[in-house]
Amino acid sequence: MLRSSIARYACLLCALVSPCIASGFMIRMVADWHTVHTGWRDVPAEILAVQLEESPADGQGAFHRIAAEYAYVWEGRRHIGTRVSLFEGNDTIGSFHADAVAELQAHMRDKRPFPCRVNPANPSESVLYDTLRPELLAFAGVFFILSVLGVFVIAGILWWMPRAVHAGRLRHPKLVYLLERVGLLPLTQA
Repeated sequence: MLRSSIARYACLLCALVSPCIASGFMIRMVADWHTVHTGWRDVPAEILAVQLEESPADGQGAFHRIAAEYAYVWEGRRHIGTRVSLFEGNDTIGSFHADAVAELQAHMRDKRPFPCRVNPANPSESVLYDTLRPELLAFAGVFFILSVLGVFVIAGILWWMPRAVHAGRLRHPKLVYLLERVGLLPLTQA
C-alpha cells in the first residue's frame, strides 16, 4: 500500500511541476516588462553587429536567437549592450527574430540610431526591444491551461482507478497488472 501511495503522489507532483514552469515563465516575462517600463529610460543606441543565430530543432526547423552588440551613452559614459529582447531564450515561435534582425541591420547599414532602454540604477543593463511578444505569452498560456487540465485528469485517474478496480468496474487484466507494477495499485493476491 505504501508503494502505491508513493507512486500516486510522485505522479501528482510531476504533474504539478508543468503549470509551475509555465506560470513562472509568464510571470517573469511580465515582471521584466513592468520593470523596464516603470524605471528605465530611452537613449539612442548605435547598432555595431547583428545576426540571426540558428540551432537545429528536432524536425521543427530551427531555433532562432538574435546575437547583437550595440553602443549607447549614459551620463557621459559609453556602454556596450547585447540584450535584444525581454525574452533572451531560443525559440521557433513567430517571425520576431527575422523581423528584428532585418530592422536592426537596416539601422546599422544606414547608421541610424535605434531606441534602447537603459536601467538608470545600473546603466550596464539595457534592452533594445522592450515589448511583450504576444505569441510567447499565448504559447505559455496554452501550456499553462493544458498543464492544469492535466493535473486534474491525473488526480482524477489516481483517485478513480483504485476504487474502480476494488469495486470490480475495471476488469481489464493487463491494465490492472500494469498499474500494479508501476505502483499505482496495490498488488493483488494471487
